[in-house]
Amino acid sequence: MAVKRNLGMGLDLLLTAGEGNTSLDRDSSNINGAASLMAKAIEEDEQGNIFEAYHLYRQVIDCQAKPALRALPAMSALAAQALNNVAVILCENGKPESAQTFLTQALHLQPDNQVALENLQLIRLASGS
Repeated sequence: MAVKRNLGMGLDLLLTAGEGNTSLDRDSSNINGAASLMAKAIEEDEQGNIFEAYHLYRQVIDCQAKPALRALPAMSALAAQALNNVAVILCENGKPESAQTFLTQALHLQPDNQVALENLQLIRLASGS
């Protein structure tokens, strides 16, 4: 099954997440920290360190629950991408049911996330559900 990885968070999202700051803050209590975690997760994922990537993606997802970040569209986009990427890791490691749950959450945060929608459809087709 060819699930789309689409690990990029989008150049415009990365650039706007850091506006007003000269460096990304690793403190995950703000959008810059979440963007920094996402960038590190993508880096680890691309290097094949899926366990570290999974852990970092989950940290990005946890940032979405913080009241100061919950209402930010950029945070919803980051969390939706992290949810998609976690789903890809899970699906590639034999956990398609769990992957579907994460993709559904991604679509709840960002209903127009075409990659998450296509990945969910691919998993459903492959599993016959």
